This record gives sequence, C-alpha cells and structure tokens, in this order.
Amino acid sequence: MGSALLIDKTEQKSRHPRPIELTPGEIRLIESETPRWVIFRTGWDHHFGQPCYFHNHPGLSPATSRLLTTVPIVGVGLDSPGVDPPGAASLEIHCQLADAGRLILENLTGLDQLPVNRFFLIALPLRLALEAAPVRALALF
Repeated sequence: MGSALLIDKTEQKSRHPRPIELTPGEIRLIESETPRWVIFRTGWDHHFGQPCYFHNHPGLSPATSRLLTTVPIVGVGLDSPGVDPPGAASLEIHCQLADAGRLILENLTGLDQLPVNRFFLIALPLRLALEAAPVRALALF
C-alpha cells in the first residue's frame, strides 16, 4: 500500500495499441512526486470478455520498464492483462520489473472512475503459496 500516481494513457484504447511510453513531463512528475506506485490507465479494461483482450493489449515499452526500475517505487499497475506487449517472445518486461523488486498489478478495472491522479492505493492479496495472487485493489482519495 502507499501513494499512487495515475498516468492516463487512454489513447491506447484502440484495438491495435502501441507499447506505453512515458513523456518527458510524466517522467519529471514520477521523479518529483516519488509515488510508491505508478498506475497506467489505458481504458483496456473495457475490452474484457472480447477476443482482443488477451491478444492485443497495451503493455509497457522497454524504455518505460527500464525507467520504472530506476525510480524508488514499490510497483506498477495497469488495466490490461500484462506488462509485456502481446507477441513478445519472452516475459522480458515482467522479468525486468520483478528482478528489480517491483510488484506488478495487472487486470485493474474502474480506473476511469478515479476523480484524481494522485491517490492512496491498497492492494490486498489472497494468501496463496504461489509467486502471484489475485488482489483486491482499493483507491482512497
């Protein structure tokens, strides 16, 4: 849990999204705000239940992932099923973030209902003896 910064990338909502890139202004914002979590809103959660949801979703670009391993955050989240773009030969982005000790929240929903870009995030995982677990994500603002 901790402070979170929501970065709006809803232009990624098309059926053929590009990897998520950070603008220089967004990079400055992350570095100056020092959030515990960086959350990306793409609007992709609205495709849930459609064939394109798992096969065509937005993921992070390698440059965005590298930057997120250099800033003092706990983790990253997004409203698509994975941080790696579809068709990636490996889980390069996922492994890069995990190797840097970053937690990853995927399949978030309702980010469009947040009235602010800065909020307090609580992610309560199920207690499972696995490398990953579903969470109940709560936003307080």
